[in-house]
Amino acid sequence: MNRFAAAAFALSALAATAAYGQGAPAADPRAVASIKAGDHNCPGCMLAGADLTNQCVKGGNLAGADFDHARLVLMCMSYADFKKATFRGTDL
Repeated sequence: MNRFAAAAFALSALAATAAYGQGAPAADPRAVASIKAGDHNCPGCMLAGADLTNQCVKGGNLAGADFDHARLVLMCMSYADFKKATFRGTDL
């Protein structure tokens, strides 16, 4: 019986994990590539869920950009314009 309970728990955890990100908008690959190439301006870009670790947007225009659930660890963001940008669930 314990094996059955463990298998049921593992299956339910897997299903919950798979359903978590469903319906969430994905980052625009061109916008991510642009930031990684050194372009500091990307107003209104869809960067949700992107991994932009160690990237630099210093002094850039990112007004209205969507960074929800993105990974921005050690990202240089000083003096950039983030007016109306969103950072829900973002790893800073």
